[in-house]
Amino acid sequence: VDYAPFSDETLDDPLGTYARLRAESPVHYLPRYDTWALALFEDVWSAGADSLHFAQPGPVLEWIGAKEADLIPPAQAEVLEAGASIFIMNPPRHTALRRVIGALFRPGSVAALEPRLRELVRERLTHALPSGRCDVIGDLAARIAVEATCLLIGLPVSDGPFLVEIVRR
Repeated sequence: VDYAPFSDETLDDPLGTYARLRAESPVHYLPRYDTWALALFEDVWSAGADSLHFAQPGPVLEWIGAKEADLIPPAQAEVLEAGASIFIMNPPRHTALRRVIGALFRPGSVAALEPRLRELVRERLTHALPSGRCDVIGDLAARIAVEATCLLIGLPVSDGPFLVEIVRR
């Protein structure tokens, strides 16, 4: 498999590219980046859980190189460069931040929000009724997930659409 994560071919048909990787080269070396790409869920999960042997490479934009960095929207590039996302942190920073925010997402904390979340789902479905259509991911799941997170961390639910737009940039 000729896999280049930022090539036009991959960006135009990511599902086809990743299907080929899973079938033909699930552990794929990328000499240009001197790194490995894992294409199977189990491998990604195992690597993510093993910080002793697997770690993020550092500032992502520096790692991927200037040409590919131009493909990343500026707002997202700022976050990646700053290392501000928990998803690109290594222990011990990741562990400390996860410990702080983890309590917010425990079953009891989330269960306490159930009445309000049901109300939000009803609002979303009521909003979709006139058209008779609902994008379950975009119009319902993504928005409810963001609104639930707002409730969990104490932000106004009304900030949800703004936060969704920030994430999509």
